[in-house]
Amino acid sequence: FSIAKQRSFLSRMSLRITSKRFKRYVRRLHVVLSLGFSFMVMHKLLGHMSTTDNRDSKVKRKISIDLGGGKCKWTDAVPAGKEHDIYGTLFASYPAAGMRVTWQHTEAISGIQVGDDFHLGGDGAKDKVGLLKTQYPHLEGIWSWGSNMDQVILVIRNPRWAIPSYHSLLYEIHYAHDWETAYEYIDNTFQYRAPFDNWIKWRDYRFDEEIDLWMWHIDFYMEGGTQYWMDLDFERNGQWPFHFLTDTERIGRKDPHCIYDLDCFPKAIVTYEKMINANTGPTELSKI
Repeated sequence: FSIAKQRSFLSRMSLRITSKRFKRYVRRLHVVLSLGFSFMVMHKLLGHMSTTDNRDSKVKRKISIDLGGGKCKWTDAVPAGKEHDIYGTLFASYPAAGMRVTWQHTEAISGIQVGDDFHLGGDGAKDKVGLLKTQYPHLEGIWSWGSNMDQVILVIRNPRWAIPSYHSLLYEIHYAHDWETAYEYIDNTFQYRAPFDNWIKWRDYRFDEEIDLWMWHIDFYMEGGTQYWMDLDFERNGQWPFHFLTDTERIGRKDPHCIYDLDCFPKAIVTYEKMINANTGPTELSKI
């Protein structure tokens, strides 16, 4: 996948994007993807790497209290209850866009457990308080909290890393299309990297659509809930007999959840790249 081919590919893609906003996105992506994808494929995804870290999942969720003198106490984060005077906060991101780092940091500084939309990471959405993470409206997320959240924090990661990392997660759960398969292989997540050939095949098949979904995810929240899928497309995957809405069709379309359940416009935006940087991390985390 040479840089020349990337530019040619992105040029063809940009011809199909008529919105001025999307054209600005694509011009930026020309630079990001041309410089990043060749390096990323060789450095990030070449080969298959396993890990010997078989710690229990509960251990991974523990946090520590600094007792001073080099001593600390390991404790579990706890679900938010009525005694916690906080807003119900939704963390929203494209898949593999740094949500793991976000919830780990958030639990560490708050001591409050971060749940998720599939109820796999805690019970944070009860009684209109708590912390919850989701990939909604991407097809990997679901709106499962009703009107029990009060505000949104948007988490963004450079697509040159987010998209291949998303593929690695799919590889780890055997490209599951159903709950049973995904749950069967859930312990594989964050353990392996997809073989090079798997990445190339998936990239060539899904790249166009995932770039769109990455952009539309940002648009959805920054525009207060712009709907890019047809009303009856409950999985929001744009597959036949449905299609993703065109620029014209999206005008004035808003997800009902963002009308009746939650103000989807984010109260803060954090980026994965800044959170993991030693110089910018504390400032970025202070937004949360």
